[in-house]
Amino acid sequence: MDSKYSNIFWHQGVKVFSDQLLKTETGKVKISHLENDVTKSLLNLFQHCSGKILKTFLKLLDINDNPNTFESIFQVTNQHNFFSKKNRIMLCIISTDTPRKSDPNYNVSKSIPDGCLFNRNTAILIEVKTQSPLIEEQIEAHIKQHLKTATIRIVTWEDISESFISILSKLNPKDKFLVSQFNDFIELLGISEFKGFVESDYRMLGSLGMIPDEDFLDHKRLFHKKMNKFMESLNEKLSPIMSFKNYDWRTAKVLMSSGTWSAFYFHDNKNTGVNDYPNINFNYNEHGMMLAFNSEIKKSVNLILKTIKASPEEFDKSLEQLSNFSFSLYYKLQFSPKDNFVWNFIPGYPKNASSLNSKEVLHSIEQFKQNWADFKKTLIFQMKIGLIKHLSGKLFSQKQLEFAIKKNTNPLFAIALEKRYSIDEIAALKKKTSNFFKIEIEPLLKVAKIVIS
Repeated sequence: MDSKYSNIFWHQGVKVFSDQLLKTETGKVKISHLENDVTKSLLNLFQHCSGKILKTFLKLLDINDNPNTFESIFQVTNQHNFFSKKNRIMLCIISTDTPRKSDPNYNVSKSIPDGCLFNRNTAILIEVKTQSPLIEEQIEAHIKQHLKTATIRIVTWEDISESFISILSKLNPKDKFLVSQFNDFIELLGISEFKGFVESDYRMLGSLGMIPDEDFLDHKRLFHKKMNKFMESLNEKLSPIMSFKNYDWRTAKVLMSSGTWSAFYFHDNKNTGVNDYPNINFNYNEHGMMLAFNSEIKKSVNLILKTIKASPEEFDKSLEQLSNFSFSLYYKLQFSPKDNFVWNFIPGYPKNASSLNSKEVLHSIEQFKQNWADFKKTLIFQMKIGLIKHLSGKLFSQKQLEFAIKKNTNPLFAIALEKRYSIDEIAALKKKTSNFFKIEIEPLLKVAKIVIS
């Protein structure tokens, strides 16, 4: 069962909405309702738990008031003002990726902050964001209407979840249960600290066509949020050792697919394509993950082949620490315009990377080119009778088969140093996921330096 169904805070309106939804009025209302629900969940947590939970929250704001002296309001209206409070704080709770912007057209005629915590001396006005941007004019209107003047503080959901996790072992059973449920709840929204991938993340990738599309899209958007946090964390750890070449990272945006990817890609400038140089690539599917130093197009494949021809011994030596990686040599057959290929291994591959004789790679490619007509004929026949199917599970159309026959006069190749990880292996890593993959990537960077520098 999907973990969200066992969460006491979750309901059907809790979703990771598409960015496009923010551009519509209906979408803005839905996200506003969600942010109200998250605020109410947080205030309910404070109400039904011991003072330890609110005390931990207040510490994030450097407030030492007795937590038992605070009251709360959900949906602050024009009837409420806290001008007389000695300490007036405008608290914005956002995610690490929440956009912050100014919008002169923002309607400030109504100011309804999501909530407020207050006692005799202190008022903490709260504005919550899960996906919508933090707008400067909205915050100014809240302060003017309800506080007159205030200190603006920004705390992230990631900070909150981490602070709650830090006290879990010290809590009574009821508090521990409620706090754990709340942390799981904000994780379902993709706004908690990255704690690794779990088994259900991958199982759900395989549910395309088995559950309603909207449920699948909701899961896929959440998975992409986790991917982003994973890549951000990994990038922090890798950046000191990737300075030999300009690089950036990105994640896939394709939603209606059972797989997805993220990659560190090297470039000369921002106009360089993601695949112009070999990249460090992660592929995710229902079976787990694959990490690869990956060359998919002719330009990047030629860089590897050029290195092998010029410095075969140096290239082979750079692979010695990759005993758990495969050196994979693929051929590709295009069956439709753009990125629509059937991939297959060249006979004899993959090989163990650490014992590779790279001169054999050049020989394998030349031999394969000589026999391309036969391989192409066999592959297209397999596609025709259904031995090889489209990723959708359907047979290739006659139009696609005809395209493949005309287009592929010469073979296209792809090269990858790759390693696969099972769901169980990945799930066991938990918060160590980023550290683990940093160590896994380090020997790949030795190869990258030789090929790319």
